[in-house]
Amino acid sequence: METGDVARLEIRRGGQKFNEKTFSSVKKFSLPLANREFVGRWIWTNNEDGSVSVAVVTDEVTVDYGGNIGRMLRGTASSLFTARNITSFGGVKQCSIQLKQHFDAGGYMPAYLVNKRVPRALGVIKQIKQSFERDDEIDHATLMDVSRILKDKPQS
Repeated sequence: METGDVARLEIRRGGQKFNEKTFSSVKKFSLPLANREFVGRWIWTNNEDGSVSVAVVTDEVTVDYGGNIGRMLRGTASSLFTARNITSFGGVKQCSIQLKQHFDAGGYMPAYLVNKRVPRALGVIKQIKQSFERDDEIDHATLMDVSRILKDKPQS
C-alpha cells in the first residue's frame, strides 16, 4: 500500500483575512481505491478566555494541480484545535490542548485500511504532546515544594 501526499498546496485567494489560509492535499491510495482530495480553510483566533484556537473547515474551491494525478474523490474534514495556558506549578508553565475532529473519506474504504491509517493520522497528537511535555520539570518542582514543606514544618 503506497502512502503519502501526491500534492500539498497552499491556495492563495484575494479577500482572505490575515488569520485564514486555505490548503489542499491529495492522499495517495493504491488501486482499486481512488486518491482522496481534501481542501480546507484554516482559521486562527484568540479566544476571550486567553486560549488560541485553529478551526479547519472543508472549502469547496476547485484546485488545478497542473498535471494528471489520477482519479480522485473529495473527502471532507473539520477540526477544532484549542490550546490554553493552565496554572503553572513551581514556575513551570503548563498548557491544555484539545483536538476535536471529524473526517469523511468521501467514498468506500475497507475497515482494515481505516484501522491502519487513522492511528498514523493521529500521530500528530503524539508529536504535539512530546513537544510540550515537561514532566521532568514538573516532577522536580513538586519535589522541591515537598522538600521545602518538610524542611520548614517542625517534625514531632
